[in-house]
Amino acid sequence: MRIGIFTDTYFPQTSGVSTSIETLCEELRAHGHKVYLFTTTDPGAKPEKYIYRYRSVPFVFFKERRVAAPLLHRVYQQVKDLKLDLIHTQTEFGLGLCGQQVARMLHIPLVHTYHTWYEHYLHYIFNGHLIHRKTVQVLSKWFCNRTNEIVVPSAMMGEVLTNYGVSRPVHAISTGVQIPPRMSDELRCSMRQSLGLPDDAIVLLSVNRLAEEKNLDALLKHFKTCYDQDERLRLVLVGDGPEREKLEHLIRELHINDQVIMTGMIAHEEVSHFYQMADVYVNLSVTETQGLTFSESIVNRLPIVALANDYLSSLNEQKQLGVLLTDPKELYPAIQEVMAHREAIVAHLDQLTPYVSSDHFYQEMIAVYERLVNSDKS
Repeated sequence: MRIGIFTDTYFPQTSGVSTSIETLCEELRAHGHKVYLFTTTDPGAKPEKYIYRYRSVPFVFFKERRVAAPLLHRVYQQVKDLKLDLIHTQTEFGLGLCGQQVARMLHIPLVHTYHTWYEHYLHYIFNGHLIHRKTVQVLSKWFCNRTNEIVVPSAMMGEVLTNYGVSRPVHAISTGVQIPPRMSDELRCSMRQSLGLPDDAIVLLSVNRLAEEKNLDALLKHFKTCYDQDERLRLVLVGDGPEREKLEHLIRELHINDQVIMTGMIAHEEVSHFYQMADVYVNLSVTETQGLTFSESIVNRLPIVALANDYLSSLNEQKQLGVLLTDPKELYPAIQEVMAHREAIVAHLDQLTPYVSSDHFYQEMIAVYERLVNSDKS
């Protein structure tokens, strides 16, 4: 199959969307499919085979992301020459609109992945005073109803689109992750020492973009309460973002400078080492539609303590992955419970791993592709 993926967000921009797209491309190619990526230029990008980049500018309200407005005729001709069987858009903006229009012009089946619950990100645009939730709902409905079928990362996000009035078929397909090699005990100890962690430390890990919607200020405040009850606790925050300076100030204000380690941005291929050196993964975000970090925790055998959502709850019904919270104040007893039953939980995570693997992601996605392409030919 010859597949074109259209996205405004791709590496070197680091995000869950970039990771999801890269995983999909790798799996499709590993199974013999031809995949062509249509995306934005980026100052840090290097030329790569099968990737077409179009002149772009930073998004005015979110300068870490870029938006392109390519010449439609140019993209139309490239897609026509490539003889694509299917187009998969992964953005509702510049290249998403372009991919949608080209698919219509060439009568190519169109799949769209709706990644982001935009209602939780309106604070980036004039503190939420310029674009309102109703506008997001109307535009999302308009875009999604111009596709053949839609993929969402969780059943919860599918319900959101249904409530918006989206009438196209919606499939909840969580992005899978590659299963990493197991870290040796020696490397684990060495890494903990390099981070300055005491031998008896109970290490809590959180991997996030340091942004308002991740609720990291609440995590720090609740961690302080936990530390007051157990001085062995340490918190490692992996990631970077616009809230870093504010969070650093809060850490000083809470007097937990020696208990919280902020690593900054870590290369994607090295992140698994952080999961495997930690004892518990913690996350108090209320905006996750899926959360790739949860899947990464599972394949790295790291028990999870997080606020409950539909995605985590559905997995937890199969096998216990940790403790799901209804109230952030339950964080400390949840950590205690996980540490008391950690070995059994890790065994459950091993059984959950096939369901969050990149191969499982591929199998579900290719079923959508094949049905659309075959129905288009019949």
